[in-house]
Amino acid sequence: MKFFKLLFLNFLFVTALMAHPSPNTLILLDIQSKGVAAELHIPAGELGMVFNAANPKTATELLGNFADSLQTYLLSHITPISMNGQKWSVTMGEMHLERVNPKERNTLEDIIVQLWLKPPTGASSRQFLLNYDVVMHQVVTHSALVSIRQDWETGIVAEHPAQVGVIRVEPHNNQIFPLTVSLQNKGLWGGFLSMVGLGRKHISEGTDHLLFLLVLLLAAPLLVSGNRWGAYGGLRYALMRLLKIVTAFTVGHSLTLLAGAVGWLRVPSQPIEVLIAFSILISAIHAIRPIFRHREIYIAAGFGLIHGLAFANTISALQLDAAAMTLSILGFNIGIELQQLLVVVLTVPGLILLSKQPKIYDFVRIGGALLAAIAASAWIMERV
Repeated sequence: MKFFKLLFLNFLFVTALMAHPSPNTLILLDIQSKGVAAELHIPAGELGMVFNAANPKTATELLGNFADSLQTYLLSHITPISMNGQKWSVTMGEMHLERVNPKERNTLEDIIVQLWLKPPTGASSRQFLLNYDVVMHQVVTHSALVSIRQDWETGIVAEHPAQVGVIRVEPHNNQIFPLTVSLQNKGLWGGFLSMVGLGRKHISEGTDHLLFLLVLLLAAPLLVSGNRWGAYGGLRYALMRLLKIVTAFTVGHSLTLLAGAVGWLRVPSQPIEVLIAFSILISAIHAIRPIFRHREIYIAAGFGLIHGLAFANTISALQLDAAAMTLSILGFNIGIELQQLLVVVLTVPGLILLSKQPKIYDFVRIGGALLAAIAASAWIMERV
């Protein structure tokens, strides 16, 4: 009989969950050497009802008239502790509203909360228990999805966060258990290797960077005849031009990667992304008809400066100390070069062989350049 009662209660719980789905909270953790920066994305409607169930406030009112009380409420429901039971300190940062999906016409908003979680002296910021029951202590269908957004030692960055787990009300006993966060201690060497891997991944998964490099290589084996691309220039000619173009691009992006990562140069990400797409478009046009005769290395270096700024944004966002930042810049750049070298080794022999067949290569070169130009134009419109 007890079994059937439990089964019936579970059925009611699942039915309620499906009938009244609750928007989830998203918790993003940035692991640093001295603590953890946390960013909460809490559904404003849910938080408003729980914060004052008798008189729900709008999200604007919560952040305006009730900001102090809201901070007190949040701090009372967030308690990280070390594995040995020592409590961490929690400091409130900025709070603001953000629309869930800016492209859609809806009124759903999240309250974004910035927190600094600091472990006691001697405790690691990489192993702790996160006690969290904001909203869900009253709304049993609510959950908090926890992810590591950034962790230098394991190579986790904002573009590829790693989910840690879910904090929820357990249906069988109505309890909320803390979430265990336990990350490997890989040290400086581990961080360096993770940055090498991240640099390789940035090129292999970065379609725009990869496409720019491939388009630059399309016309490299060919001579210039008047205002057109001519015949194959020979193995030595092709290899020297390829080497100069890749080297120029490397020098360009290395300079701005260094300047941007250490904070000497700050440029918003949107214009950088637009310029990267523009660089692909210009390179595609050049692959069809030479518009920079014998100046490809300068164009590669110039556009390399732009691409380097995009690389730098990835590194600077990690907020590392001097030693880790130095290793990150070096490792990330090595990873980029290794992946570029792999692309060159895999594609150049084929390009050289095809360029010896002018009619076939013209079709490949022009077709590839047109596809790249279409993709670049679409990216420009999207990013603008």
